[in-house]
Amino acid sequence: MERVINDLIRQVNELTKENQKIKTASNFLLYSIVSTLDEQSGNEKFSESLKAKLNGELSKINMGGTAVTKHAINELMQPPVRLMFGNSQPEPFLK
Repeated sequence: MERVINDLIRQVNELTKENQKIKTASNFLLYSIVSTLDEQSGNEKFSESLKAKLNGELSKINMGGTAVTKHAINELMQPPVRLMFGNSQPEPFLK
């Protein structure tokens, strides 16, 4: 029984590490894509349009899941360089 528990703990730890890798890669890619689109979009920034669209879509959700969704989006849309160097958290992408 102890061996089974240890094996399950090892599997959970491996999945946690894999999840963190995917989260970091997603964060880096999404933030870089939005930053690039912001640079190319001129006066009206792409990120502002994206925020408005996301807030509009999230406001359509009647159940209490919007806070969790906003938190997940904000985690993905953090500047990756700040996180790598342990600097303070930026202002949330969605409020």
